[in-house]
Amino acid sequence: MPDVYFCCVSNRQKKVKTSTQVYRELKGAQFSEPQARTLVEILQAGGVVEPEPPESELDRIEQYLSAEPFQPFSIEMSSGSRYRIERRDQCGFGRHDSVQLSGVAGAESAILSSDYIIRVKKMYRFGIAKKTSFNL
Repeated sequence: MPDVYFCCVSNRQKKVKTSTQVYRELKGAQFSEPQARTLVEILQAGGVVEPEPPESELDRIEQYLSAEPFQPFSIEMSSGSRYRIERRDQCGFGRHDSVQLSGVAGAESAILSSDYIIRVKKMYRFGIAKKTSFNL
């Protein structure tokens, strides 16, 4: 198991981290999906993190793929690789908690293990993100 040191409670504000935040930190430290989920459950039982279930990166991919309208997102791997999903048909699910990519820059065809996916986030292209104007 990799050495990982994280603090679930901030000394300044005594703010408890969410289970999703702790889950992502563990995945970023290269814990497997089952290891990260088990550790979060232990921390929840001890009252160290908030009790809601952690949102896995696979859950997030599923949400992004089913969103209307579709918005591009990226998948970041523990190796540092990033894959930009521009269209719904570029990403799907395979066996054993894997993600299948096709037609993605850097991976014409690839299968990603959920054990190595550390972050999934929306991408905002120029002109897509909401513009905010301020009247002075």
